[in-house]
Amino acid sequence: MKKHFGGTLISQVKQLQDRAFNKILKEEGIYEFNGQQGRILFALWKNEKLSLIELSRKTSLAKTTLSAMVERMKNEGLLIVEGSKEDKRSLVIYLSDKTLSLEGKINRATKKISDIFYKDFSEEEANELDRLLGKVKENLIDE
Repeated sequence: MKKHFGGTLISQVKQLQDRAFNKILKEEGIYEFNGQQGRILFALWKNEKLSLIELSRKTSLAKTTLSAMVERMKNEGLLIVEGSKEDKRSLVIYLSDKTLSLEGKINRATKKISDIFYKDFSEEEANELDRLLGKVKENLIDE
């Protein structure tokens, strides 16, 4: 049976991507958050307001880890956390004006990391990689 190393490679890619993205954030003059917190901001940028459960699903972060990160980011003025009008037991999380003001810098940083990630890929290769990684993600979610 042939041995495959997808999990190891994904883990290594994630570590390298985190380091590269943190470096790019500094180059863009973004010191307000790090790459790990960027996952939360990216999910909120695409969805505007999310509950903690929805944010957990979109970022693949455990609720306990996410709760601690959201609390820190709220205290740093990056996020706004309010009680849900529909469900008083639930929280609604969204971006603060401080974070929204960083949009141009964040867009440049995101484009730079994407350009590095897909460097020398054809459009077909990039699409296939996205499709295959999405399939791996779904396999893990199903498990």
